[in-house]
Amino acid sequence: MKIVETITTRFNIRKILKRTAIFLMVFSIIGFLVLPPIIKSVLLKELSETLHREVTIQTVRFNPFMLTLTIRGFAVKEPKSQQQFVSFEELYLNFQTMSLIRRGIVIKEILLRKPYVNIMRNADLTFNFTDLLQTADTEPEDRTKKDARASPLRFSLNNIQIVGANIDFMDGPKHTRHT
Repeated sequence: MKIVETITTRFNIRKILKRTAIFLMVFSIIGFLVLPPIIKSVLLKELSETLHREVTIQTVRFNPFMLTLTIRGFAVKEPKSQQQFVSFEELYLNFQTMSLIRRGIVIKEILLRKPYVNIMRNADLTFNFTDLLQTADTEPEDRTKKDARASPLRFSLNNIQIVGANIDFMDGPKHTRHT
């Protein structure tokens, strides 16, 4: 009787190990290979539609085991122009597993490398981002009602680092440039 129990236990352990290995392989493939292109395409589509500007992203990487997301080569162009409005070389986000337990976004580390912002004041005393402010003011009524009923977003942002930032300000009416 003991021999049968030992053999059955070994088969159960083998089944558990095999299923665990299969789960880890599928988890790795989805996390490393499937999610990054999906994240990139969703970001490009949503940001371009929302901002009404061309948005580019070179690479997106996600590590499902460390819960890290890296976005490289991000740029938002001026409307109907190839000049950059906002860009950064790299955005690194390190999520905590506590995000799942606390039902809110908990980011342990944020690293923003070489962010760049180009601000221009036009001759009519408007700025190159005035269109974005007007879009935010004309938010649909249905969306405002839904947001009023929704519970507030829970989040925690920690260890925020900004490295090598640049801001250019072109004052059109005064013909001066500040960097």
